[in-house]
Amino acid sequence: MIAVARARLLERGGVLLGLLLVCALFGAIIGPQFFRPANLELMARQTAIVGTAALGMTMIIAAGGIDLSVGSIIALSTVVIALLLRSGVSPAAAALGGVGASLLCGAVNGLLITRLRVVPFIVTLGTMLVVRGAAKGLAGEVRLEAPVTWLNDLLRTVGDRQWILIPAGIWLLLALALLALCWARRS
Repeated sequence: MIAVARARLLERGGVLLGLLLVCALFGAIIGPQFFRPANLELMARQTAIVGTAALGMTMIIAAGGIDLSVGSIIALSTVVIALLLRSGVSPAAAALGGVGASLLCGAVNGLLITRLRVVPFIVTLGTMLVVRGAAKGLAGEVRLEAPVTWLNDLLRTVGDRQWILIPAGIWLLLALALLALCWARRS
């Protein structure tokens, strides 16, 4: 009976326990500055984009699929956004351009997998390389600096907007995580 209860506790809280152990390890190695609010916010800001992609990947993996091209698609969308911003397009239109580029890549992946019945691993491995090449080609293989707009503020330190506590992009990630949780529980 105790073994079953322990197994259920580990099943439900094992990931959280592992995360707490990793935090304790880094806190012991780095010291108390690791747990300073500014450092915790920095870590959250730096992982917001990867966390958002991980939510989508979680849904794909839960459905029995795989997508290796996600990182390259993120790179392409950021290059498209930067190029559009540099050309004078509004930030909202630039963001839509980045989303559009991502949707196009996803549609190509989806069509190759569903219509041509190619194995998802092979399709996404190939598109990962093609999309990465496209991103590098569009950027001229250099780091692009985009003009500062409200898009940058999504993951910028809160500053004078203390009332929201953390950057808006992290709130957006948390909202998307709740939506993903609702989706996972209902499907």
